Amino acid sequence: MHAFRRTLLSAVALGTMLVPAGLNAQSLPDGLTVHGYLTQAFGQASDYPIHGLPTSATADYRAAALQTRYTPFGGTAAVVQLSHRRLGESPLMALEPAVAFDWGFVQQRLGGLQLRAGKVPIPRGLYNEIRDVGVLLPFYRAPASFYTAGVETVLGGTAAYELGLGSWAFDMAGFFGNVPTVIQVSGADGNQVIDLDIENTAGYQVFLNTPVTGLRIGSGGFRGTNSQGGAIINNITGSADWSHDRFFARGEIARSTTEGWQSDARYVQGGVRLIGGLWANSQYEWTDQMVTVQPGFDLEFSPTKDLAIGGTYKFSHQLMLKAEYHQFEGYSVDVPVSPMGPPVENNYFLMSISAAF
Repeated sequence: MHAFRRTLLSAVALGTMLVPAGLNAQSLPDGLTVHGYLTQAFGQASDYPIHGLPTSATADYRAAALQTRYTPFGGTAAVVQLSHRRLGESPLMALEPAVAFDWGFVQQRLGGLQLRAGKVPIPRGLYNEIRDVGVLLPFYRAPASFYTAGVETVLGGTAAYELGLGSWAFDMAGFFGNVPTVIQVSGADGNQVIDLDIENTAGYQVFLNTPVTGLRIGSGGFRGTNSQGGAIINNITGSADWSHDRFFARGEIARSTTEGWQSDARYVQGGVRLIGGLWANSQYEWTDQMVTVQPGFDLEFSPTKDLAIGGTYKFSHQLMLKAEYHQFEGYSVDVPVSPMGPPVENNYFLMSISAAF
């Protein structure tokens, strides 16, 4: 608890040490900018550990990053982002270093065309590039069933283009390369984490910005090869978002398929600003999977049904408090649960503070 209090105070300090007050343009070389964020959380699960939250409370739960961007001349930039994540007692911590090399890429803008090469965030969905930036999220994390661990960056390149057509506009992007991925699976000896690549991946995303203020819809997908076994992996997504200064409503769906396996992940979110910086938010995410156990026998089950309610208070664009409560039913917990048996029921809560500069 003392460590949690120290980190909480550090987050508050970070939120008050804004760029104009300390890290300003006069203290950095020309063309160099530095940004960062920190989210510290405290949480507990009721009956089963889930997302790293044990049934005894933990404050070993945080996400932080430091990003530097160097722009030597117009249109050209180099970006490096380092991150630090703590996931409580999650099996994923076995592959999480103290400091991770998140992104590292060079970027070139040519009019409406943006090119990136290196280790680049994938253009996928509404949240992928900001999935850990707490001051931009209504809950602690982006929906875990859609934004799975690891499917975040590509070792290769991306291209994005903006096209305006009167009151309509298209944001189009494509990417190629290898996608580092981690998968958490249940086994006889407990939950295990598999580290693999989706190789020779090619993907796209298109968003349509409509004349209705704040309303956009999109779709995307990718195709690649599993580095362990060579099976083809396909993924398609659909997204919709309507954001206003007093409310938001959004949802996404993803279908992933490979040999003998299919998964559908979905979520819907909504929020309303009550007064000042106080927001009330809700979210429901659910997944359905089908596994071919043997020829002619497919096992269908729902790993996740997660209903969440929460509240956020925005002191500023750089500092936010959150509280959230989740009711869970399914099989995707941090201990082995057989999909042949009944789904488990579980509750968990999180309180967090997020700061950015």
